[in-house]
Amino acid sequence: MIRMRTFILTILAAALLHAPFLCRAEQEIDPSASIEAANKAYIEGSYHQAIMLYEQIRDAGWESPYLYYNLANAYFKSGSTGQSILNYERALRLKPSDDATKHNLQLVRQKTIDQVEPLPVLFIWNWRERFVGWFHTDTWAVMIIAGLFLACISLTVMMLSGTPLFRKILFSLALVFLLMSLVSWYAANRQYNLNHVRESAIVMAQRTTAKSSPGERGVDLFAVHEGLKVFILTEVGDWYEVKLENGRLGWLPKSSVEII
Repeated sequence: MIRMRTFILTILAAALLHAPFLCRAEQEIDPSASIEAANKAYIEGSYHQAIMLYEQIRDAGWESPYLYYNLANAYFKSGSTGQSILNYERALRLKPSDDATKHNLQLVRQKTIDQVEPLPVLFIWNWRERFVGWFHTDTWAVMIIAGLFLACISLTVMMLSGTPLFRKILFSLALVFLLMSLVSWYAANRQYNLNHVRESAIVMAQRTTAKSSPGERGVDLFAVHEGLKVFILTEVGDWYEVKLENGRLGWLPKSSVEII
């Protein structure tokens, strides 16, 4: 049985209204009423109604990992595997370190037809993604500025100090603060790319065939099914060249996938 979080109105409303990673449209709205109605519909088992209300909030310009998480849960309950996976992936795009979302995504993927074995990945790359997800982009940006400021202070005091040992200590501190800024810059840049550069998609069609070239005249390579994650390499007209997690390449119609 998939693990579900308690749908508490006050928690979700607070997350949507005050979370630092929240994106708003130019027109301000108050989503509290829709959240309350969506939560109520979900609890009562009216999953399609809950989906409609959550999507109204999203379409109004509000974006949060909690919103996508709840939307994914509702889609899962309604039997829509592809949309469920898509929204869990969108939640992870905004909050890569969320273990509950990862857990549910793994369970839903077990229900898909295509069980693709990913290519081996060095543990350091997995650790990197978890590290980047520790803080929001804004927090990393603050750490960049703080590190540069403290490095400048350390160097200034070092230049005014006449004690050799103290000067060495301050110089070492300045290097540490500069390194902190550099690491924070990398993490902020990586997280920004994860949030804004949409380079992966989920197959929405129940079944479609990957082609050797863009167009129906291409040779059939392999079939893919709803819920499969693919990585977009390039696009030509109405076709995407995609790469599967096992390294296979092919062309899919744009209409058969939805960008994460």
